Order: sequence, then structure tokens, then C-alpha cells
Amino acid sequence: MEWSSGYVADINYTYGYYAGLNPLNLELALLYAGVKPPKINSACELGFGQGISINFHSAGSSISWCGNDFNPTHAGFANEVNFESESGAHLSDDDFESFCQQPELPDFDFIGLHGVWSWISEKNRAIIVEFIKRKLRVGGVVYVSYNSQNAWANMIPLRDLMTYYASVMEPSGSGRIGGINGALEFAEKLSNVNPQFFKANGILKGRLTRLKKQNREYLAHEYFNKDWEAVNFAKLNDFFSAAKLSFVAPANHLEAINKINLTDEQQDLLNDVSDPILYQVVKDFCVNQQFRAEYWVKGPRKLSEIAQKNALANIRVMLIQNKEDITLKTKGALGEVTLKESVYLPILEYLSDLKPRTIGEIEQEMVSEGIDFAKVTQSIMVLIGKKSIAVVQEEKEISKAKEKTDRINKYLIEHAYGSKEIAYLVSPATAGGIPLNRIQKMFLAAIKAGKKNPKDWAEFAWKIISSQNQRIVNDGKEISTAEESINHLTKESRDFSKKQIPILKALNIM
Repeated sequence: MEWSSGYVADINYTYGYYAGLNPLNLELALLYAGVKPPKINSACELGFGQGISINFHSAGSSISWCGNDFNPTHAGFANEVNFESESGAHLSDDDFESFCQQPELPDFDFIGLHGVWSWISEKNRAIIVEFIKRKLRVGGVVYVSYNSQNAWANMIPLRDLMTYYASVMEPSGSGRIGGINGALEFAEKLSNVNPQFFKANGILKGRLTRLKKQNREYLAHEYFNKDWEAVNFAKLNDFFSAAKLSFVAPANHLEAINKINLTDEQQDLLNDVSDPILYQVVKDFCVNQQFRAEYWVKGPRKLSEIAQKNALANIRVMLIQNKEDITLKTKGALGEVTLKESVYLPILEYLSDLKPRTIGEIEQEMVSEGIDFAKVTQSIMVLIGKKSIAVVQEEKEISKAKEKTDRINKYLIEHAYGSKEIAYLVSPATAGGIPLNRIQKMFLAAIKAGKKNPKDWAEFAWKIISSQNQRIVNDGKEISTAEESINHLTKESRDFSKKQIPILKALNIM
């Protein structure tokens, strides 16, 4: 397919939601780094895949969104969701070169590139950098995510081998998935004869085992494109400096907390590295970074300490996970970390009424616990990284977004009748995706249909599932009878009623 330029286009991409593309996410990340975030009125997502993120962010906010994905199947689905929400996003199936030259595009405050940079050609990278240079306003932000060179270095030869094998060794008619399966099987045969390359790179066998368990559609886009590069941070800086961009902060808030990612010795070493680019390169060595997701700014402006604190104090957050399900553990580059009860439990207790609170309000409430502003802010960063809480927007913005998000959610709930592909709904409070599986969406549909209790919700869901000759799976095993299936669904619906419904109401999804 010539129009695809070597990118996998005959297999659809997954229906993921990516919080790093949410402008509310970047506001906190920049403020924590001491940089003034821009007021975002217009935004763009290049290569939006199935369009879940861009549609959620368009429906959930007053921001004007534009974006492209050159796969017409992706763009068609994204435009269908856009039509349902009536949010007015401008979604195109143009390739990067054609889209970036559209004369009607506005200047942007935010440009997002999720899962694009590592998988496109040098030509398209140059087009994107030129686009950023022309269309990103001063003070504007770029989000970019990519495979990092350090953790992928020993995987590159194996990836190239599998890609070449799939292109020349699979019989005609086996299709892309057949080629991927054949390449994985051959790679395993290769590992079983103990080649010196595998001996010198001991982690490859484990990585190959994990690859075999992964979704083939995901692998097709992740590994089997013509263009694929594990990116060195300094090389990315060379590209982005041409567009006057400077690295500011990681998009994953957990990665901003050195204490859970770096040993004391590593922190001491990095403290002696004055060059900001070298700092990131050395840090990648310390943590063996596999995937980087981060924010770059055109002309970052540092905030004074008092301005930073005042801005952080106005950030609103709320719980998005049932308090009983939140563990006082998280994972950083150093492995699993236990969070301090004396700090985290009072904060979680204060937020357990599911009302939005500013960081300043949390600080005031924590004074009696001896928890200062710095500890409160760091705890918020960790809890957001754990996906236990989220930044929420002002009430007037929530009210403006709700009609649009209600329309998208109605569409996605009905879509779940026949598919489990999209595992989210959108909240007008967070302007982003909230995890919700297919069965849970059917429970919501049952409630909308007037069903009053969990048993009725279970029967409603089972009627839809059984009408398609499908079965309920529990612990990897199919449930064989209707009675057992309804009993299992009833147990799930009761748990849903107790844990999820209060949160969904607080998030204005219900």
C-alpha cells in the first residue's frame, strides 16, 4: 500500500486512551517543574490512531482540537465519534505532509505526538518539526512519546530480524498476522539454539516470551513497521531545538519523583551534571528507560518559588478510584515502593468524600497532621501517577462539557454491546478517560433503561451477551450455564454498585 509509506496500515491500531495528551495533565507537570503553563485554547494531535484521546479531550473541554491519522479506517471511526459528541473537532485522514500544509489550521498552544516519533521516517520527522516551528505559539507545549534507546539497544537486531523474516519467509496469503506469528516462532527457534548474541544479551529470552503473549495488532504497529527507531534523547533534542523547544518535564508524574526512581548515589551523580540534555541522557542510563513520554516547551518561563506555589495551590484534584482499593504501594525505576502511611492516609481520607479539592485546601487540612505543602504536592503527583486521583477542571467548564461527554458516553455504551475494544468512558470533570469495561458499561445501560437493582443489571447484560452466542469467562474458564453466568454477573454488579457508581456520579459520568 503505497500511501502507507511502510507504516502498518492493513491492521487497525488499538483503542487506547493516553492521559499525557490531556492538557490538564500537562498543567500540573509543568507547574511541578517550575515552568509557567500556557492557556490552551487550540490543540492538535498528530497521528491520533482510533481517535479516542482526541475525541475525549475535545468533548471534555472548551479547547478547539485538530488532528490527523492517515489510515482512513482510523479517521473514519474517529470522525464518527466526533459526530456523535458534536464537539466540532477537525479530524483529517491526510498524511503528515498534506495535513501540516493545510492553510486553514490555526496556531496551536499544544501539539501532541503519542506513539508516532519512533515509527515514522526521517522525512516525516522533518515535516513535523517544521510544522511545530511554524504553528506552535511561543510558550506552547509539545507532548511526545517514544521508545528510548537505552532499554531497547539489545532488542534492535532481533526486531530487525523478525521484521525481515516476516517480509520474506511467510507464504503468500498468510497475511500480516501470519507473518508476525511466523517471525516470533522463528525467533524462539533461534533462541533455543543458544546463539552467542542471546548469551551476550541475557534479557532477550524473557522479552521474547513476553512478546509472544501480546496482542498481535499491537505488535504489528509497535515492531513491524518499515521505520522503527529507539531514540536517543540527545538526538531528539537536536531535532526539537530547530523548533526552539526545550525539555521541561516527564508526562508520567511518577517519573518526576527522584526518590522512587534513583538511588542516593545516582541522585548525587546527576546533581553534578549541569547540562540539562546530558542530565536526561545519564538519567536514562540510571533507570534503563524503556519508553519516554514528556513535555517540551517553546520558550519555557521559570516561575518564582512563590508564583509556583500559588499556581500549584489552585490545582483541583479528586479521587477516581475507590479508597478501599488504593494500596500504599507504587512502582518506580527502583521497583515497588511503600508509601508513608502518615502522609498518604490523611490525604486519601480527606478526599474520600469524592469532592474536588485544591492542593491549597488539602495543605490547610493537613497542617494538623504535620504535612507541609511540599509533601502534599509530591503525594498528589504520586497518586496521580498511580491513577488513584486526577486533576479536575473548574465547575463552569464541567457544566459546559457535560452535554458533549454524555453524547460520547451514550455512543460508547451502545458500542460495548458488541465489542470490548474501548475500555473507557469520558468524564467532563477530568476532561479525559476513566477506565470502564464492557460489562460495566452494560450495567450503566441497564440503569439508563430503568433497571433498579444489581440482579436486574446482570440479567440485562446477560441477555445482550447470550444473544450473540457469547459466554462469560471467569478466571480463564468459560461459565457453561445461564444461571451461573447471571450469578457471576450479579456479583460483579453489586461490586460495581458499591465501588464504581459513587465515583462515576462524582465524575459527572452518571
